[in-house]
Amino acid sequence: MKDSVKRLWLKIREPRTVSIAMFLAYVTMLFAGIPVLFDPPGTLQGLIGSVSMTSLAILLVLGGGIGSIAALPGIYWLEMYAVLSVGLASAIYLFIVLTLHFTTGGNRLLQASFVVAVMLGLFARWVRLRERPYSPNRPLKVVYPDIEEALDHITR
Repeated sequence: MKDSVKRLWLKIREPRTVSIAMFLAYVTMLFAGIPVLFDPPGTLQGLIGSVSMTSLAILLVLGGGIGSIAALPGIYWLEMYAVLSVGLASAIYLFIVLTLHFTTGGNRLLQASFVVAVMLGLFARWVRLRERPYSPNRPLKVVYPDIEEALDHITR
């Protein structure tokens, strides 16, 4: 039992805490999108229409599903699609929140700031996925004074 848990743990892409955190974020998006497919919020659906609301929910479900599959093993090229999907859903939601803020009563800037924070986190993830640690075909950006140190770094 202990060996099988250790084998599973070692299959998680380094840094493991980041991979697990991203997995949990994608699962959250997946579970946020599923109920919206079947029972969309009335205020939002009235503002953007049922097709747009369904599209937002589908983007969340696809992004959350793809991301939850890709994050733990570090399938960087697949996770990039998840980032794009959840990012587009976030942009649509931000548009809705800001439209409601400016056209109806009440302050929705707190909601908007949380959506922007999610979008910035997704942007950071996108940049990270495009770098060497997740894309083994990209050249190293680290400059080493001698070749032995560089080779030691690569073989670790």
